Amino acid sequence: GAVGSLPAQILVNRCVETGDPVYCSQIQRFPTGKLYTMSTTLMNVASIKTRGIDFNLNYSRPLGLAQDDNLSVNLLYTRLLALEKQSFKGGPVEENLGQLYASGRLGTGFKNKASARLAYRSGGLTASWQVTYLGKSQDRLGYVASGADKEYLEGLNRVGDVFYHDIQLRYAVGEK
Repeated sequence: GAVGSLPAQILVNRCVETGDPVYCSQIQRFPTGKLYTMSTTLMNVASIKTRGIDFNLNYSRPLGLAQDDNLSVNLLYTRLLALEKQSFKGGPVEENLGQLYASGRLGTGFKNKASARLAYRSGGLTASWQVTYLGKSQDRLGYVASGADKEYLEGLNRVGDVFYHDIQLRYAVGEK
C-alpha cells in the first residue's frame, strides 16, 4: 500500500459501485442531489510506483583568495520515467508522469527537475546562488477542452518550463 489522494472520478465511481463510506463520505451533495464538493484527502491507496534516473555532481576546492576560503558547486538532475498509481486493488493504473498534481502531491509528476548551487565560503561569510529548473507539465493529463474557448482552456492546462533563483548571503557570528 501507499498514501495518496484519489481522483474525483474514482471517488464517485467507487462510491456508486460499492457504497463504501470510505469513498462516499468524501462526496458532498446539494439537497437536489447535484454534486457540491469532493474531498481528495490523503488515504491508503493500493500502490504508487516510480522509476527514474538521478544524477548528482559535487565539486569543492579552495580558491586561495583568503586563508580558509572554499568554492563549491552542486548539480542535481532527475529524469522521471514513470509515475503510476493504482487507487484500489484491482483498479485501473493511472499514469501521472508529466502531471502537475500527480498522485495528489503537487509537483511530483515533473518529467525533468534540476538544481545547481554555487557557493563561496570564507570564515563566517557564505555567499550562494541556486537555480532550480522544473520542466513543462500539464495540470491534468488527458484533458480535452471544447467549445469556442478550446484553445484558451487548453493553454491554461499547460505549464511551461520554470526557473527559480535563490541568492543568499550569510554571516556566522560567534565561536565555531
